Amino acid sequence: MKHGIFLLGLLVAGVVQAEIFWPNSDFEQGGEVPSGYTTPSGDLSMTRWAEPAASGSHSLGIVDTKTDTFAKWVSDRVVLPQSAIGKTIQIKCKELFNMADGYARVSVTFHDSSGKGMKDGATHFKMEGASEGWDSEKFTEATQTVNVPPQAVSMRIALVSAGGMKATGEVYIDDLEVIYEGSDVATERSEVKAESPKTPLQSLSREYKARPSTVRDYQLHQPEINASAKAVNIIFILADDMGWGDISCYPTLKPEDGFGSDIQTPRIDSLAKRGVRFTNGYADHMVCAPTRAAIMSGRSQAFFGFDGFAEAEADFPDDIVMLPKALKKAGYVTGMMGKWHIGEGDGDRPLDQGFDRFYGFLGGQHDFFDPRNGSHFGVPHCYDAPVLDQETPVKKMDYLTDELTDQAMDFIGKAEQGDAPFFVYLAYNTPHAPLQVPWKWLEKYADKRGELGVHSRDISMAMIDNLDWNVGRLLDYLEERKLMEDTLIVFASDNGASQQCYTGGLKGRKGFFFEGGIRVPLIACWSGTIPPGQVCDEPVVTHDLYKTFLGAANVKNAPQGVQGVNWLPRIAGTETPWPQRQLFWTIGNKNVKWAVRDQKWKLVNDDACKEYQAWPREESRNKLKSVFKTQLFDLNADPMETTDLSAQYPEVAQRLQTAMDAFHKECAPSLATSDVKSKIKEKLRVRKDNPEKYPEAYRIDGAPGHERGPHEIVFGAE
Repeated sequence: MKHGIFLLGLLVAGVVQAEIFWPNSDFEQGGEVPSGYTTPSGDLSMTRWAEPAASGSHSLGIVDTKTDTFAKWVSDRVVLPQSAIGKTIQIKCKELFNMADGYARVSVTFHDSSGKGMKDGATHFKMEGASEGWDSEKFTEATQTVNVPPQAVSMRIALVSAGGMKATGEVYIDDLEVIYEGSDVATERSEVKAESPKTPLQSLSREYKARPSTVRDYQLHQPEINASAKAVNIIFILADDMGWGDISCYPTLKPEDGFGSDIQTPRIDSLAKRGVRFTNGYADHMVCAPTRAAIMSGRSQAFFGFDGFAEAEADFPDDIVMLPKALKKAGYVTGMMGKWHIGEGDGDRPLDQGFDRFYGFLGGQHDFFDPRNGSHFGVPHCYDAPVLDQETPVKKMDYLTDELTDQAMDFIGKAEQGDAPFFVYLAYNTPHAPLQVPWKWLEKYADKRGELGVHSRDISMAMIDNLDWNVGRLLDYLEERKLMEDTLIVFASDNGASQQCYTGGLKGRKGFFFEGGIRVPLIACWSGTIPPGQVCDEPVVTHDLYKTFLGAANVKNAPQGVQGVNWLPRIAGTETPWPQRQLFWTIGNKNVKWAVRDQKWKLVNDDACKEYQAWPREESRNKLKSVFKTQLFDLNADPMETTDLSAQYPEVAQRLQTAMDAFHKECAPSLATSDVKSKIKEKLRVRKDNPEKYPEAYRIDGAPGHERGPHEIVFGAE
């Protein structure tokens, strides 16, 4: 077989070709590394070629055996001739070797005069392999037409991933041409050289363990008030966008859904075996921020106007005592790790609201590998929303889910040195987007898919596998310190399944008030106090946690305005009856989307478009037509909400409609007032007008074989 040579020809004055190496079988594992590659340790003698799997989607490249990191190939910048600026060019891949029934992806990114990657014009395209068998070395052509932005002065080309292969083999491309249409072939010429790939370095695998060296030194000051002698430690684990069917102890209602519904979470399941699993556990809202506001306030967020995401830009009401403040007043040391998403302004951050320790981010989502790349409202990717260690931006981290667990264990260790009980709010952002996970966790799903490639569901399952492993790490840590009998642990999700997650067969998903959007995994464990192996069918809601945690702290009187039910007397074997109550969900007082549940009955007004209910989630790219209906369901007999009973039971429907109308009258106006919206609009304008100060952050890939386009090649730029 010939050498793996990536030939880039610029068809301007004939074809100029430069040799750029890409691994193939002529290079022995552990052998010399061609020029144009580097590794984090800088020790080229310790490098080896990455071995492709027998099947499945994966990338190929070089692995540094000291740091176990992966390097992808990226070309040097190609200076564009003036005649190509603002014009159309063609990228033509002519030969794809050793890729029968496989594919490779090539990305193109343009750069402006400052050297920064540009969003405009960025693209990636797929090269298909021939179906002639592995020994034939057949190839197919792939041509991509690209519009060069007027501000572009150079471009980069990268071979970013390969997959779908049916046998072991290396991948490389021969004869890649860049054609500048209309250029003067007699005078213009450009050369391409290999360059050390400065940025696309990602983890393939590593030994996962607590890394105390990554934890900033901080002091926990003991509370002035001693906690009750009966008070226990409290750990609240909140997943992000996890569906009712994303935990294996919640069996699917639709076994026919097959692959993608068969996830296994043994460590989270162990919490249910030790305690109680709620089959009718509900989030307070269909999206994350309002649910988090409800949990921290101990009441429906609708009562103070926290209706959606824009409300996180408003001032949180001063008259509400957040949960950590109440526990701190009861003598607890308090720590939060993870996603906050209910206020970024002065006075509204975790350290302002009663937490002694904070390691996490303030916005709605964050990159799992890059500590700088977070989000603000209306700005999904930016470099001024970093992971914070207390109030200091984090410069370096490993995979974020692992980091949050490390930080939680470090906090518990410090808290143990004092006499006060601890409260840990461990708010993972898994499996929320961006879909990123180390290859170690994704590989088995890629192998299972084989030539079909990696599906977004595979990545979310790999993220959940990693989350389950991290929950296990935390449980092992507590066991080692003999803290399980002194610690109440609650696991929940902030809303129902997002598009890449699984509802367990329930109707709807995140963004809907059908069961799939609000019914969530909910588990409580307290060894020695909560009898093991319980299954509770009573409807409960996440804002109940405020009173439940105060009950564990032996606090008799909750702050004014706190609602909900303390679960502990009812799940600790005392046979205390559950109160008869109605549960409500709404988007403020707008009377647009809402639901009310009263025992087995549920009345819901939402978009009943059936296309949203498919599994896997493969909605059309075209906008689906909304079909809003008010429907009545008997959830005991029909948890999947398939049969509307409003015509058969009009008196029940009217009773629940009257209750919902009364609830809406008590709802407060949105915190996102016109003034707040004007400030948001102005902030977005300032960002748009100052791209140098507020550049868009480009996301990096979390695993080889999962390629999200050309943005990844600018990762690491300061």
